[in-house]
Amino acid sequence: SHAALLKPLFAPSLQRTTLLVWVIWAVVAMGFTMFNVFLPKLLETRNSEASHSFAPANAAIAGGPHSKQIRVYRDSLIYAISGIPGSIVGAWMVDTRLGRIYSMALSTFISGLALVAFALTAKTHNAALTIISSSVFGFMSTLMFAVIYAYTPEVFHPSVRGTACGMASALGRVSGIVAPLITGLLLGISTTVPLYVSVGLLWAAAGCMTALPIETRDIATTIRNISESIGVPKLKDGIATAMAQDVEYRLHEVIAEAMKFMRHSKRTKLTVTDINSALRVRN
Repeated sequence: SHAALLKPLFAPSLQRTTLLVWVIWAVVAMGFTMFNVFLPKLLETRNSEASHSFAPANAAIAGGPHSKQIRVYRDSLIYAISGIPGSIVGAWMVDTRLGRIYSMALSTFISGLALVAFALTAKTHNAALTIISSSVFGFMSTLMFAVIYAYTPEVFHPSVRGTACGMASALGRVSGIVAPLITGLLLGISTTVPLYVSVGLLWAAAGCMTALPIETRDIATTIRNISESIGVPKLKDGIATAMAQDVEYRLHEVIAEAMKFMRHSKRTKLTVTDINSALRVRN
């Protein structure tokens, strides 16, 4: 049954990771979509009031009947292009000391800051600040998604990976469907309200990211160091990651079994005897 497929994801060793990953996917998708879907409308509002700082460069089109639409398309294009380097930088950041978790959290937090700056341009009416803040958001949000997509399949064992990633993706899609409906209602209050709600959602997601219990980079690095210590140099990243996932999954199984012995003995502290008993049972 479908419930049986989900049960391994809520084992004591994986429950926290599963719930946090799913919440992250849902909240990030909603926060991102609330800004992204209505970006042309927001840019149009800004450009209709802005004292265009690019007026000398755009003097030829500024007086045209479609000048506002042209500026909206220009700003939207710059926003889209700004996200291209994000995936490349994300691929580099995940193997730095920040690892997967803090690369996610940092990029998500800065994405929220960029939205705050974008909202403040309503008061300054500065087209340059609008473009810069939206570009920073485009870059950081693409980086954020790149790391999320890398981390999610890594943290789950192959036996449950498909189910875990499928549920995460489904929750993200549902949030993406609901987000425009909510944003439409919030726009009736003010064009800046959806932006600040997006900021709150992104920062909440960043908090969830820092609470993730498993950093997959460290596990793969440990496997690589062990392989070098026993005379197997230059273990490929893909092999180290696959081995790390299997070792982690087996450790979770052993610990879950050991906790049964601990509870059966009416204790609250896990002991070496519990681990040995679990190993005997599993072997």
